[in-house]
Amino acid sequence: PKLMPAWQLCAVANLRRRIWASKRFAESGAKKLEELHLVRKCEDDKGDKDDIDAFSQSDAKTVATTSLHSEAGNESVSRDADVHSEQSYSELLTDATAADESLQRILARLQDESAQLSPLRERLFNTVRDAAKEALGENFERMTLVGSVALQIDIPASDVDAVTFTTRAVDGIQALHATAAALREQEPTLNVQVIATARVPILIVSTADHAVRMDMSVNQKLPDEHARWVGDLQIFREEQQIARDFLRSVKYWHSQRQIPGTKEGGYPALAWLFLALHVLTVHAKGTSWSSQRPLKLLKEFFTLMDTDSRDGAAMTSKLTSWCAPPTWRTQGFWPFPSIQDPVTNAKNMTNSGAPQGAHYLTHEIPAATQLLYAAEFRRAQVLIAAAERTGSSIAPLFEP
Repeated sequence: PKLMPAWQLCAVANLRRRIWASKRFAESGAKKLEELHLVRKCEDDKGDKDDIDAFSQSDAKTVATTSLHSEAGNESVSRDADVHSEQSYSELLTDATAADESLQRILARLQDESAQLSPLRERLFNTVRDAAKEALGENFERMTLVGSVALQIDIPASDVDAVTFTTRAVDGIQALHATAAALREQEPTLNVQVIATARVPILIVSTADHAVRMDMSVNQKLPDEHARWVGDLQIFREEQQIARDFLRSVKYWHSQRQIPGTKEGGYPALAWLFLALHVLTVHAKGTSWSSQRPLKLLKEFFTLMDTDSRDGAAMTSKLTSWCAPPTWRTQGFWPFPSIQDPVTNAKNMTNSGAPQGAHYLTHEIPAATQLLYAAEFRRAQVLIAAAERTGSSIAPLFEP
């Protein structure tokens, strides 16, 4: 595919630095990548411009391009004679396997670190539940674990999310304050704070060293229904390990790279989860899961918005009930799919089976955020292709 001239990439990178200057960054990662010959600086020379500057700062996500033609296709294993003349197919397969193994080691480490935090998380959950029971008395019905911890796709940085349900309607903010008061009396070492002005008021509780944090809301049914819906997906039930490995790797990338969320003018974390679930579901159709690997799914995830998919027909063959081609709401220059909330939309179905006011998780976002997202996906494509080609570690994909 035709790539942007180097000077255009520099201009986009400079624009990104001005807009997102508040993000912390360092030059060490960029220098390291230059040493590995994975990227090169933007230059004014008129020589070969085929190589692009994948990053101008390692963790500032500075490089963006309005075209998401996959460079991975240029750098990954090819069947043409030119590639075979340089390297045998078996050697290429070995390199790809090495990249896979490096991802598996990262996932094993994340799972191990989360397991070490599990006793602390469970203790904190039980402590907050006991305080809610005391504060609400007979009105307390149950406290339910939701979010990534409930789905077992959490990473060490994940918060514990929970919802307290009551037997009858109560003032949610008052219930949070009552629970906070009980906690301060029972466990004075805990950090306790009520956020009453948020769209969904929550109680934030963390250990004294902030190693574990828990967010509790009151009578919020949707988070519980989302967790149940994901857990009931056929692909999630039948292929739990690879599904969880893939979803955990996406969540880790999202966290490490500080991908802008709703507060920063981007998409909510739930939209990214459903996009990843879309990739899982599409691959489940007519595919032998014995041949699937988390790295292969990651490649599919990061190439999903290639510009070849800009026309609706190209994406129509890869649809799910909650993920569709871009609409006017999200088209922009970066074709992020229109993602609907399958739980909310199922509730809004009319008798005829048609949705009554579809609820979208994606929305129109600023051009600067689109540039940043495009830069992150392009960066991921380049790093995955390089790791597969050279047999190097996939760790740079997750570097902050």
